[in-house]
Amino acid sequence: LNCVWVHVVFGTAERHPWIQERLHNRLHGYLRAVLDDLGCPVTASNGMADHVHILFLLDSGQSLGNVMSKTK
Repeated sequence: LNCVWVHVVFGTAERHPWIQERLHNRLHGYLRAVLDDLGCPVTASNGMADHVHILFLLDSGQSLGNVMSKTK
């Protein structure tokens, strides 16, 4: 039995503020859906115009590299 919590921070290219406020909820909903499909439930997801934070529980059958590759 293992329980691995992962806090991921994605930054935009050159930390440019690409994430518009009107797309914020849609983006985080999409990220949650991708992680849920991978068996990695999201506990928290938020961010700013130039980065995103996600806290999720890593599925024991998944590698972190695989999850990040599919999420990005």
